[in-house]
Amino acid sequence: MRKSPYLIVFLLLMAVFHPVARAQSGGRFLVLNFDCYGEAAGKSRVIGDSLRHYMAKSGVSIVSRDLVSKLIARKGLDESDLNYVLKNLKVLMGELNAGAAIYGHVLSSHDILTVELRLIEENQLKPVLFDPIVCGRLQDIYKTIPRMAELILSPDKSAPLVLSVEPSPGEQDVQQYVEMTVTFSKPMNPATYSLAGYPESMWKRYGEVTYIDSTCTYIFKLHLYPDIEYEFHVNGTEAKGFKDERGNVAPEYVWKFTTGHW
Repeated sequence: MRKSPYLIVFLLLMAVFHPVARAQSGGRFLVLNFDCYGEAAGKSRVIGDSLRHYMAKSGVSIVSRDLVSKLIARKGLDESDLNYVLKNLKVLMGELNAGAAIYGHVLSSHDILTVELRLIEENQLKPVLFDPIVCGRLQDIYKTIPRMAELILSPDKSAPLVLSVEPSPGEQDVQQYVEMTVTFSKPMNPATYSLAGYPESMWKRYGEVTYIDSTCTYIFKLHLYPDIEYEFHVNGTEAKGFKDERGNVAPEYVWKFTTGHW
């Protein structure tokens, strides 16, 4: 049966852009133990083993932990150094026939841990820095390790788009206190956002920002002033805080509405 030329092109693009395909074509994934501090100190091996386990369950090839340990020891390197020195890491990847390396840090601040997860492929100069997967206690990090594996192996590099906002564009007679919502097309990283409104001195945010997982919606509680046309920017020129879980940045979205005469 003769294959459609469009199908052939599609399959070629999948092979080029799918990170699992790219990594496997160069060998295997090198998954290092994370550099851990604070409450997570001493848990580096446990976190690394868990991540290797869940990635292997997805069917990808992982470099043997014993082989990595022997090569690192033979070269007189420390694994935490590899988390920072890309030159050494690239050499190690080459000797282990690894097409991509996963590494990261677990940082501690006021008893709250933050995971920094990085991926670098053999043809990349700089690693991909995922937005923090989780900020919380050690048990929260353990719970999110399966999600880390999913994000690493996900081919999704599409930008999240704003689907809807409230107050809606062009809306009139908006009230003084509103719960302004911004809904996106895909799951977002709730830890980061950047919302700008004009005129700057005539609005303020009060209360916590809420993110609803099921609808990918942020809720901002705002105090507005009467008889003003407001203009709000999602990811304006000065800040690009709205990102999805993999770190893809949402494009700028602008809308206007007008408050009533109270």
